[in-house]
Amino acid sequence: MKLIRQLLCSLVLISVGSMAASAQSVNWKGHTWTLNNGSPIGSSGPGQISGSASNITVDGSGFLHLKISGSGSSAKGSEMYSTDKLGFGSIYYVFQGAITAMQPQVVLAGFTYGPAAGVGVDGENELDIEFSKWNNTAGNINGDFAFYPSTGHRTGVSSFGDDFLINLGGSNVNTCRIDWNSTKVTASIWTGVVSPTAPTSTALKTDTFNGNTSTIPQSPCPMLFNLWTFGALPTQALDIAVQDFQFIPQGSTSSSTSSSSTSSSSSSGGTLTAGVHTLTPQCATGSRLDDSNGGGTANGNPVQIWTATGGSAQNWNFASVGTNAWNAAVMGPYCLDDMGGAQGVQIAVWSCNGGNNQRWTSAASGSNYTFKSGSGLCMDVNGAGSANGTKVQNYVCNNSNAQLWAVH
Repeated sequence: MKLIRQLLCSLVLISVGSMAASAQSVNWKGHTWTLNNGSPIGSSGPGQISGSASNITVDGSGFLHLKISGSGSSAKGSEMYSTDKLGFGSIYYVFQGAITAMQPQVVLAGFTYGPAAGVGVDGENELDIEFSKWNNTAGNINGDFAFYPSTGHRTGVSSFGDDFLINLGGSNVNTCRIDWNSTKVTASIWTGVVSPTAPTSTALKTDTFNGNTSTIPQSPCPMLFNLWTFGALPTQALDIAVQDFQFIPQGSTSSSTSSSSTSSSSSSGGTLTAGVHTLTPQCATGSRLDDSNGGGTANGNPVQIWTATGGSAQNWNFASVGTNAWNAAVMGPYCLDDMGGAQGVQIAVWSCNGGNNQRWTSAASGSNYTFKSGSGLCMDVNGAGSANGTKVQNYVCNNSNAQLWAVH
């Protein structure tokens, strides 16, 4: 695959650079992603397909899907890149799908790529984990790592590359991580889902490149995901899910939504971030926002406060849907819903649907936050109560302790 990557160098940039002409975007995992909608992906020649924005979707569980739709000359692929740039740290993502059983011409990749934001030129500022057999042109492989040099040090080849055959043991879920600092890059793959901080000694495949400020990228770069074909057109559709994506800045222990931030996912007193949180009302600091009835998952299950348990009914997965705007999911694909948003109506959970009734806008107030629904009313503990089972409702915003929530 190393030779193939050299041939692709000047071609990938054409695809990314032309995305802006018909830019569409999606907010996912605290980042905004620009979608390829009509531009070619990868190398020219047989097998080249263009991206389609409709091939990238986010399901009710918050998983992002990359798809190849159609077949032959009508086929379309998927490609997107983050509008923010990631610097030194750990880049973590989880794929779900029959990756090692993909058609040999299919390429699935997650990688940093500076030229997407004008950071260097193609063949620079790129750190790749790729899954592909490269249409059986690169030997008996189904994956590769490739690391490219910093700005001004392009050589036409990668600073480091490793082509490999990986056996995921029948698992259709695998975790990938790139650990990056100024003089070292490590790429690792695990079967199943592992912690973002899992030791590389437990990885199924890992490589470390010890370089220098010339051979390793030094500038923050966008993150790219793509699904495309090389050397031959696809003959069948494909859907690969990205279950999770996190960036953990160097020196931090928690994921961040930007390359420069080192904020913790314990967000009170800092910047609210995507991820799993508990919410503590300031009128009842020993309680948490709780999906009642034992964490029930029926549409309309009411939301209340309850003594902190640490259980899943009190863990809310925040996904960014705009500036300071969030969907909050619990117990899988059930989102916090204003249930029409009328004054005094109890808030509940409902199957995540992306509607305005599930869009909550946060506003910092000291070390806490208020949450305003699409109706313009705020999430409020009825009567500023503290008893287990006190309902959480829509109420005119007043910045009282019944509407102030500590987010951890």
